[in-house]
Amino acid sequence: MYRLYFENSNGVLRILGDYKTIEECLAHMRQFLEEHNFTSYYTRTIRCPDGKIMLDVGSWSEFFYIEVLENEDNEN
Repeated sequence: MYRLYFENSNGVLRILGDYKTIEECLAHMRQFLEEHNFTSYYTRTIRCPDGKIMLDVGSWSEFFYIEVLENEDNEN
């Protein structure tokens, strides 16, 4: 299970949802960008020290994060 977050330009994290796969997270991220009229020309992934994956979509101040949730269904 994976949790998708959005960090706004004020540094406030907001949970966007929990998903079974990373692909579902990425699809929801793209939908979020489309709903907010933002065109991303690339997605750069960065592994954070706390284990989250930071997704840089080309905004200088707003980012997405994916967190791996530990549970019995997840092998990680």
